[in-house]
Amino acid sequence: MTDGKTDCNPETCCNPEACEADETSRADLLMDEALLARATQYAQTHGMSIEQVLIESVQAFLDVQRTPTASDGHSCTECSCVDHRRFPSGRDACIVRSGSSYAILADITPDWYGDRWCYDTYERARLALEAWDGGDHTEPQGWSRHPNSGRRRPDGDASKETQYW
Repeated sequence: MTDGKTDCNPETCCNPEACEADETSRADLLMDEALLARATQYAQTHGMSIEQVLIESVQAFLDVQRTPTASDGHSCTECSCVDHRRFPSGRDACIVRSGSSYAILADITPDWYGDRWCYDTYERARLALEAWDGGDHTEPQGWSRHPNSGRRRPDGDASKETQYW
């Protein structure tokens, strides 16, 4: 007994009616099991270990939680971006979560952005943003999709670029 409750699992208890496990714990357990099942399926589908999937999931969660304010006064909290940079050319760029991937947004205004490049992982987007000089009429490297032009680059490889429109 702990705090007047029995330490049992309602699903394996020999007397479930007598089990005093609280309903919130049961709901959390079922949700955790469902998430683990989805993570396992994702790992198998993508040839990853369950550990890799869980680590990337936690990292993605933490990345979304980071909303710093840049030293130049740009409020990343307002636009949900991370790693904001202002380049000597006057352009600015940052990284945002975009569904299950990440994107570098450039030429940001309070209402929108001028351009966008998509990356499979936050790490790829971060490295590309760090390496990019932000010069006029340039773009970061390593992206897999450029929605504005319909271009795609499998694995971020420019030599494999295709255009869909």
